Amino acid sequence: MVAARHALAAAVALAGCSLVSDFTDSFTPNRFSGDPFPIDVDTTTASGAIMVGMQLPGDNERDAVLDVLSPLTIVDRGSAAEPSITTPDLTLLGESMPGGAFDLPRASFDETQVVALHPCDPMMEPCEVGSPTSPRAFGAIVGMPTFASDSLRLHLDPAAPQIFVLAPIAGDSNHRSKLCDGVFPSPFQGGGTLLIGGTEVQFSAWRIALDTCLAPDPTNPVASLRGTDALLVASTGVGISLVRTSAYARYQLGHPTAPDPSTLPDDSVLLSSGLVSGKHVTIPSVALVASSASNPRAPCTQTYLSHLLVPNNISKVGPPCPCGTINSTATECNDFCPVPAVVELPTAIDFLIVGDDDPTIQALSEELSPAQPQVDGILGANALAHFELDVDYPTNGRLLARCFAGDTSGQCSVRPELETQCERDDISPCLGWPVQPACTDPND
Repeated sequence: MVAARHALAAAVALAGCSLVSDFTDSFTPNRFSGDPFPIDVDTTTASGAIMVGMQLPGDNERDAVLDVLSPLTIVDRGSAAEPSITTPDLTLLGESMPGGAFDLPRASFDETQVVALHPCDPMMEPCEVGSPTSPRAFGAIVGMPTFASDSLRLHLDPAAPQIFVLAPIAGDSNHRSKLCDGVFPSPFQGGGTLLIGGTEVQFSAWRIALDTCLAPDPTNPVASLRGTDALLVASTGVGISLVRTSAYARYQLGHPTAPDPSTLPDDSVLLSSGLVSGKHVTIPSVALVASSASNPRAPCTQTYLSHLLVPNNISKVGPPCPCGTINSTATECNDFCPVPAVVELPTAIDFLIVGDDDPTIQALSEELSPAQPQVDGILGANALAHFELDVDYPTNGRLLARCFAGDTSGQCSVRPELETQCERDDISPCLGWPVQPACTDPND
């Protein structure tokens, strides 16, 4: 039963349930559901998760976990209630005042698929998330299908955490990069079927898979010392981030001063499905790296290339040449390689080291394979709180990341993608550098 509950958190299988109503496709786009104004949310409690309000017709207002990891929107009517799938209109509620109740209607979603299900242990009423010593009760989960026709902006600055429900974001990748956004193309992975009471229900690829470099050292000439490569899946339903034991062991190999897990304090967190325990560790910095179809490399290498090629023309680099070739005189590099966007978080991020047999991470790995390597953990809301993120799913299938406007804390740095050498002129101001002369020659 424990394994089944954790599998529910990964939404790979739902055990012990019966399908009451006919399944209807929840991914059919509807009209734009929100407005251009922010929705005040709660991330200040010990849960660390994004808490919002949700109301269905004829139902009470409910505190809900908003989780971009979940491909289901769930209403919890108690462990004794028969599971069902319906498509009611759904109203998203925000706080009318900071720290107050979720009683302010801010977005309306037509005919949203909602699964009536008790997501946690049947003995737990109500379900809870957050710290076991200071948990937060919830009565619903707002998952990604709710935003099938909209873009979701996460502005989780602890001083004023907000979300926005927006229309698809305008501008192609090149224009967004010139606006200093970090563009993450095609981050949505996974998909499959849910088993509900013996009935298979198909769900779409909603998982936000992020190539990650743990504790990057992007100027180190030694490749093995540039950081630890990992694949993390984003979640806003948990505050602390999770990393599996084997991934942390790789991190230790490249960082000899990293503490041994046996010396670290015990810690635990309540996911929407139940308790997860492990060892609490702080990793000093993290870099999130966009995928690159034209230049697929490990995330720590991409971070290194961004620091090397954005300020320097390829002919003025090496040897050794980062893109693998040199000119006939063997003195200069002559091939340029594109570099994807990188979001650097040069600030301490708390992680919970969990076993390699953790059912949630195992289930995510199975779902994302073979297209993606093994999932190494979950990137929680504590990391996402350092920058603004647009989940621009319906039309553009991308993420857009930027630092908070006016932020001088040094807790975020966005390095836009560099597709050609001439684009250095466009993105240099994004990094605080003087505008360079116009580029007319690929070799400057």
